[in-house]
Amino acid sequence: MTRHLLKLVWNRRRHHLLVGLEILASFLIVFVVAVLAVKTAGNAARPAGFISDDVTVVEVGLRKRGGGPAGDAGADRERMRRALETLRRLEGVEAAAAAFLVPYGTGRAVNSYTVSGRTLEYDYSEVTDDYLAVTRLKLAAGRWFSREDDGRPYRPVVVTRELAREAFGAEDPVGKDIPEGGVEPGTVRRRSRVVGVLEAYRPGSDYAAPAPFALFRADLASPADDVPSRIVLRLRPGTPRAFEETLVRTLEAAVPEWSFTAEPLAVAREAANRRWTVPILAASLVAAFLMLLVALGLTGVLWQNVTRRTREIGLRRATGATARQVAVQVVMEVWIVTALAVLAGCAVALQAPLLVPGGFVRASDAAAGAAAASLVLFALTGLCALYPAWLATRVFPSEALRYE
Repeated sequence: MTRHLLKLVWNRRRHHLLVGLEILASFLIVFVVAVLAVKTAGNAARPAGFISDDVTVVEVGLRKRGGGPAGDAGADRERMRRALETLRRLEGVEAAAAAFLVPYGTGRAVNSYTVSGRTLEYDYSEVTDDYLAVTRLKLAAGRWFSREDDGRPYRPVVVTRELAREAFGAEDPVGKDIPEGGVEPGTVRRRSRVVGVLEAYRPGSDYAAPAPFALFRADLASPADDVPSRIVLRLRPGTPRAFEETLVRTLEAAVPEWSFTAEPLAVAREAANRRWTVPILAASLVAAFLMLLVALGLTGVLWQNVTRRTREIGLRRATGATARQVAVQVVMEVWIVTALAVLAGCAVALQAPLLVPGGFVRASDAAAGAAAASLVLFALTGLCALYPAWLATRVFPSEALRYE
């Protein structure tokens, strides 16, 4: 039976070539969406590395009365220390820290430098010691910043597993130096020493892939360090959002030179997740619309194919073929063409890890995406063939006599 079907497909190869190309294009579209879905689902299952619940971010705004984040560095350090001390004494605040960049924000800071002939690029932020208590980060190795880092000849830094692997390979990163660079490779300013490795830290969104990241210590008592422009707070569980007004009024009274705005980190988290998922949903809708067009076109082509093959189908019925066997023939012919198109599509799709730069698509992602796209295409073409197959079962042997 299979040999007979292959021969039928080969005899109508010109007709099936166009159908196969349509299925191939559909496969590639579904493959792209499937890979994005697989990566998004896989990243969503990974730990973020920190706890965003009950965390509020306070943005330091423009200067009010001379001086501010862009003013005199010494005065700014004193203002930030005053703001943090005020917040720590406030009822309802469990911990407070300063940071340049906070999770789920739109800003980004990047260091880039050359090591062993290759360029290493990583995102970073600068935080004070209490950032651990606010975000409840977990360490996989080493330690967090502390007073023992005061006066050291190096700047302490805590890195993610991804950065440790990129910079040091299989070696233990704790105690090794990592350069701080500018955007351009080779513009190294100074070196910092790794004192700890984080279990995880994904500040982009819940769906962002783990990436190299470094947290440098920001010492408000050190003239060599810049002054962070944000404050992160851990509030007591159940604290209402109305407490934000109290925060802002208290800060403006303690530091009248600055302005402040407060927002829960959970709100920024939702916004970051939307920025990530909206393009994927848009791509999925476009792919679904294209699949609908393909399904309608394929159904029409198969319908016309059955109509043109009335004599052939009638003769098969006359020689003893049952209605079920005729229907299976129509569906199997479509699935053979689909299988050939899917094989060609897989040959292209499995090259994605090599063709897409930056390691965005791993071999496992490509394999999962190809498998999902294959299942979707076989299901789609099978559904498209159901109605033409039913029409074929309605052809009786007497119908073939019309052409004699």
